[in-house]
Amino acid sequence: MSQDQTEVAGEESGVSDAFDDRIREGVVVITEDGSAALRATVDAAASAKATTPGMLSFVRLAFDLEIPDAERGRVSGLFSSTGAAVTPDQRQLTATLAVLTLIERFSRPLGRRTMQGLLPDAAAASAVIVLADQGRAPVHPDVLGFATRWRAMAAEHLRRGGGWGGPPELAKPAETPEGAPAPEPGPADIEALRAYAGELNQWLRQTSSSARLLALEEQQGLLWWLASSERSPSATAAVLGACEELLGLSAYSLGPPAAGELLSRRLTGYATEEVSIADLSQLAARTVPEEIADLCPLLSGGRPSHVMTAGVLDAARWLYDELQLTRLAGPAEGQ
Repeated sequence: MSQDQTEVAGEESGVSDAFDDRIREGVVVITEDGSAALRATVDAAASAKATTPGMLSFVRLAFDLEIPDAERGRVSGLFSSTGAAVTPDQRQLTATLAVLTLIERFSRPLGRRTMQGLLPDAAAASAVIVLADQGRAPVHPDVLGFATRWRAMAAEHLRRGGGWGGPPELAKPAETPEGAPAPEPGPADIEALRAYAGELNQWLRQTSSSARLLALEEQQGLLWWLASSERSPSATAAVLGACEELLGLSAYSLGPPAAGELLSRRLTGYATEEVSIADLSQLAARTVPEEIADLCPLLSGGRPSHVMTAGVLDAARWLYDELQLTRLAGPAEGQ
């Protein structure tokens, strides 16, 4: 065997060992043949077309949270359709396959995907981080590292121009019979043209050269924001203000790659203080999309009772992550 072949075999063995280790940690008994079948199942599930609700179901399963029986059955059916015999009552196996599917998706290259194409994975990565902020433990701890790395890579990917293709196409008008005069445009035609103009303007802002300019403007705004920090009435108000301002300055839905470090710098004057989670939740409370209300206790008012206080920087990261997830799960921004 050549040296190159030896290296490739070694890499493949390392990947296989890592997968088998995760399987063993999540499932009590699994045979070698079973491991190979489950690996094929995860590959197939990770390659399937993703939706934001579907990816959030994977996250809930990965953290062993409750999901509706119908949704658990849908996920089990997805795994079963790839060749693995998975039933809804096999909670441990379903959770393990869910967390491995997330790890696999977070391991894949971003390619030329736009924000719209990245949205399901972005929501899933943010949800993983939000649950970890709350002190929840996933079925396998590796998913947090992969989600954090993926989110930073995706944020940088968008600032370099992402994968924007050609401009949007204007819908063709209905054909007019030969020799007949063209009809006068009606309200619907004018509205369609107005919508197209908005899409075209968005595309012009987000293509590669203008995306870099947008990222530069964002950086300048963040520098002014860091330099203009003012003392707030309380540490709790400072946390909320910093998180909302940072999201407001973000040019893209995923926020800046170094959001945690930016918050730490902005709140350095409060670094030794702690805030009441109940007070922060009351101050930050708002309506969040129903599908993520259980994942965002600070914003929805369903805060975990076991978390009473937190350091300012920890509280700020937690709140910022919830705000970002709410932004990702809200109406599409076209970014």
